[in-house]
Amino acid sequence: LGDTLQPREVRSVRRTAKDVVTFIPFIIILIIPLTPVGHVLVFSFIQRFFPDFFPTPYTDRRQNLMRIYQSVEMAKPPGRSERKRSDQQARDRRDRASLRRR
Repeated sequence: LGDTLQPREVRSVRRTAKDVVTFIPFIIILIIPLTPVGHVLVFSFIQRFFPDFFPTPYTDRRQNLMRIYQSVEMAKPPGRSERKRSDQQARDRRDRASLRRR
């Protein structure tokens, strides 16, 4: 408290403020009853002429980052907690199978 913000923090605050301001008209356009094709046309027009209009989670850069993160998560070997969970699930299946046999 009382400290000055780091440049990274200033960028985050500005980006968040911009997202809040642009999110309101974004939602209004989504609520307007248009056909799916109408929404595509409106958003493609906005993206072409006002590229900074979209909130940052919907930008190409952010979407590409999410794809990279997901591919890394899929490529990771199962961690210790995941192995424990799968071991527990296997034990549960064996227990259920043994109860059915009785």
